Amino acid sequence: MPRRPGEFCERYNTVRPYWALVPDIGGDPATPLEVFLAKLTPKLPRWQGRTRAAKKKLDRLTQAKA
Repeated sequence: MPRRPGEFCERYNTVRPYWALVPDIGGDPATPLEVFLAKLTPKLPRWQGRTRAAKKKLDRLTQAKA
């Protein structure tokens, strides 16, 4: 049976939890849609040191403006 073109994207974004989208507060991995709509903040994986450094800098700059 042929699949419709957007079926994979829909399933990937709404049904299938993604391993890297574990909430900061802990719990089960979320789907990309849950992160986007619920504004969950995913925990950054340990191997993303550059991303962690950028997030710290952004947090510092944001706090300085407040």
